[in-house]
Amino acid sequence: MNKQSPAQVIIPASAAEHRQSEKGSKFLGWAAPADSEAVAFELLAVRSRLHHDATHHCWAFRAGQLLSPIERSSDAGEPSGTAGRPILGAIHGSGLTNVLVVVTRWFGGTKLGTGGLIRAYGTCAVETLRLVERKVVIPTIDLTVLCPYDLIGWIERLAKGLGGVVKDGAFLEEATLMVSLPVEREAAFRKAVQDDGGGRVVVH
Repeated sequence: MNKQSPAQVIIPASAAEHRQSEKGSKFLGWAAPADSEAVAFELLAVRSRLHHDATHHCWAFRAGQLLSPIERSSDAGEPSGTAGRPILGAIHGSGLTNVLVVVTRWFGGTKLGTGGLIRAYGTCAVETLRLVERKVVIPTIDLTVLCPYDLIGWIERLAKGLGGVVKDGAFLEEATLMVSLPVEREAAFRKAVQDDGGGRVVVH
C-alpha cells in the first residue's frame, strides 16, 4: 500500500483501462477521478450506456480524506461479495481516494464460481489502478473569520504563514473573511487567533 502523510491524499490525475479474459468471460476495468457520489453515479451511468451489451457493471467508489472516506460498492447482479468488495479492496491497496472503478463483464458461458469471480474482479481492478496516473493534493478547509478592520492585515499574514490564503471577504460593520487553510494547520490558526487576537476575532 502506498504510504502518505495524513495531511495529503493521492487522487487520480486521469482515467485508465485494463482488459483481461477468464474462461471465456471478458473483463474491462476502468478507473476515473470522482470526488463525490453524484459524479461517481454519473460516470457509472455513462459506462453502462457505453457498454450496454455487457452482462454486469460492478463497481466501487471512494472519496474524501483517508481517515474518514465515503465508500460505496456494488456486485451489480453477481453473487454477494464477489465483485464490489474485491474492487473496493483494490482501491484500498492502491492508496487512492476520489476514485471510481468499474469492472464490466461479458459472460463467456463458463461459470467461474465464487473464488474465481473474486479473483477475476479483484485482479482486474488492481491492474486497472496500476495504470492510473496519480497526483498528490493537500486537503484544505475553509473558515469564516469575523474581525475588526484593523486586524485584516494580521489575519492575512497569519493565514499566509500557515500555508493558507484569504480567498474572499465581505465588509460591513466588521470584516467577514473566508480563509482557506491546509487541514493540518486549522488548529494552529485557531490557537493563534485565541492567543493573539485579543478576543476580537471569531472563527466559524
